[in-house]
Amino acid sequence: DLRLLRKLCEDGLPYRYPQPTPDVHRRLEKELDIIGQMNFASYFLINWDIVRYAQHKNYYYIGRGSGANSIVAYLLRITDVDPIELDLYFERFINLYRNNAPDFDMDFSWTDRDDITRYIFERFGSHRTALLGAYNTFQHDAVIRELGKVFGLPAGEIDRLQRVGPNDRVDEIGQLVLRYSKRIHGFPSHLSIHSSGILISEQPISVYSATIMPPKGYPTTQFSMLEAEDIGLFKFDILSQRGLGKIKD
Repeated sequence: DLRLLRKLCEDGLPYRYPQPTPDVHRRLEKELDIIGQMNFASYFLINWDIVRYAQHKNYYYIGRGSGANSIVAYLLRITDVDPIELDLYFERFINLYRNNAPDFDMDFSWTDRDDITRYIFERFGSHRTALLGAYNTFQHDAVIRELGKVFGLPAGEIDRLQRVGPNDRVDEIGQLVLRYSKRIHGFPSHLSIHSSGILISEQPISVYSATIMPPKGYPTTQFSMLEAEDIGLFKFDILSQRGLGKIKD
């Protein structure tokens, strides 16, 4: 992976730097050394594969976030910000003291995002690829509404309990709802889908998690981005932006 990454960077030098200075070469060697030590070469290669497909389809995209501090990302055309010209520090993106994986935010037009997602699942296989799950938790109004239903309260009474003040009189059932709501507040309510995260793993996703099949039609993990980071799985953020769609039009 690292040898391929180096070759791709060297191939990209003439496009980004027709006359590369010693600073460019020093920065490239420094980044490749750190990427190799952290074993992140495959992460860059997968992002490169995704943007190469976007280029092939003439899709507009933007790589943003701290990934723009990387000359490797710049040479691979994942980002379009020159970190040498702007004096951006690579360590803000990746450094030897960072445990979690790097994170590129990739913006595509809202008209193209579904095709990018389809490509990722077909390219890397649905047994190794999954949408990232997310847990919705019980907040004040939701937990009172759910408990109110459990106790058989009418909708109007539940609405009143959601707005009750410290000096308002509440009957015995209402007091039970409010008491238990404080204990359940913040607990997981239901599983949903992360707004943009896609996981790609070397082992099958089933090694780490059972999956569900939501309406989007792609397997989705039963854990969130926090657990994915703990496991060490790479997350790819595929976002959509209507502004890019307007430019395309």
